[in-house]
Amino acid sequence: MAAQATALEAVCHRTPGRPTAQLGFPYVDTLKLQEKFGHGAHLLPALERIAEDLEAKLRRSPLAACFCEIPGNPLLGSADLARVTPVVRRHRVPLVVDDVVATPLNVDLRPHADLIATSLTKYIVGTGDAMGGAVVCNPRSPYYAALKSRVQAAHEELMWGSEARVIEQQARTFPERMRRHNANGLFIAERLRQHPAIERVWYPRWEFQDRYEAVRRPDGGWGSLVTFLPREAVVASPRCYDQLALCKGPSLGTVFTLACPFTLLAHYGELAWAEACGVSRHLIRLSVGLEEPEWIWARVARALGGAAVAAADPRAAS
Repeated sequence: MAAQATALEAVCHRTPGRPTAQLGFPYVDTLKLQEKFGHGAHLLPALERIAEDLEAKLRRSPLAACFCEIPGNPLLGSADLARVTPVVRRHRVPLVVDDVVATPLNVDLRPHADLIATSLTKYIVGTGDAMGGAVVCNPRSPYYAALKSRVQAAHEELMWGSEARVIEQQARTFPERMRRHNANGLFIAERLRQHPAIERVWYPRWEFQDRYEAVRRPDGGWGSLVTFLPREAVVASPRCYDQLALCKGPSLGTVFTLACPFTLLAHYGELAWAEACGVSRHLIRLSVGLEEPEWIWARVARALGGAAVAAADPRAAS
């Protein structure tokens, strides 16, 4: 979020007083940041018509920048950057892209993004015991000189030495770890899609597939974040989450698998609004770790089995 805040400050300094636009439903604080510390934010949640909605918005009023995530969190769809980029270039609006879920190992955003905001805390560290972020100023951007000078002017060296050492050490093994995350994430996503107790699975391999594929590196994967919705979710989702014999927590990218009831954690005070944007309150999000994939799946399948019993006959499950 510090990286996102720095990017926001840079684009707002370039064109003071203008609002920003968020392309696609984002991680909660990405939008809150723009609303509270920018000059207002317009949420354009419909990825299927994102270029058209953005063009219409820009015809009505100028923007300081557009923000998006490749892929989004928690629904893991991607904006159509091949169509968005010509729109923002024509209107001279910078594009800020968050690659935290995909990581720079899997996607190449240089043909599109003017600024790339990424996390060092998540996959690059992997162990959840150091915090950091980074803003990448794209030298291909037509706004490179102005944005980079502002980012540099705003920078304060605040990273604690011991955290810097952890980040530097962990970054050395990040590429190999991320390839294993990719393999495990795909394994679990495919198993979930085949399970009879599952209503829907969100994963970049299938969610707006052509948009993600357009920026995926030739040897890149689809990451390890998987979101799913059980059938009869009102009953089954709480039961499944309670029975998941996995670590529970709101972060992602750790070498150990993490599960969380994402919408309840991130949007508890605005559940109706989130559901109006297509984000069910009953979602379960998995950040698939580096354990043996069959070990992970055995625990997920066991929880799904118990949840299915509860959904079919709550009295029997109790």
